Amino acid sequence: MKDAKPRKPELGRIVVADGRLRRSERTKLNIMSAYLLLVRLNLREPSMREVSEVAGCALRSVYERMSDTHTLRLAALDHVIGGNLRKFDTPLGGLGRHFRLQAIVKFQVEEYEEWGPLWHFMMQHDHLAGIRDRLDQIRHKVLKDRMVELYQNELTGSSEVDRANWLQLLNATTSLESWQYHRYFENLSVEKVCEQWVWYVDRILAAALSGAEKPGAAAAAR
Repeated sequence: MKDAKPRKPELGRIVVADGRLRRSERTKLNIMSAYLLLVRLNLREPSMREVSEVAGCALRSVYERMSDTHTLRLAALDHVIGGNLRKFDTPLGGLGRHFRLQAIVKFQVEEYEEWGPLWHFMMQHDHLAGIRDRLDQIRHKVLKDRMVELYQNELTGSSEVDRANWLQLLNATTSLESWQYHRYFENLSVEKVCEQWVWYVDRILAAALSGAEKPGAAAAAR
């Protein structure tokens, strides 16, 4: 009796399994994207049925991947936190400070328009497991970690300590809470928020540069 040859995996089955896996991942991505879209549009918790309708899949498919609403919340937050941020690549060379600040602030406000509604809504659930930690990651990713990138050239000439303090003030002035207040409580337009923040930031930088030009000024003020 001849030795039986080992059976090789059937290529067709591998391809089919791989295709199913890709479809499943695509469905999961559509579900998270639908949830994020609905939150940003309505600032409320969408139902699983609403998510399934926007995602273009069966309600059963949502529950197969997300056991409950909280699981979906966390998955959606992890998805956006793990995504790539836009780069600030506007050429500023040759522009006066006011026009540079217009470009920088416009970029910031556009980022908040993308992230702010989600952050604003999720603050209602920050007492639930895993939410606060993820909100802190959003705050650092969208705001704090980018302040140096956006404003370091505007603070050239300041000492390292002074620069850190001025950045902290800029951070507080153009915070998510500030955006939230202007957009949801004062009902200001995006253009009006930009206009106000440019005014604030311009005066902060003017004070910072004034202090940099007079090294003894900061020490005297303290």
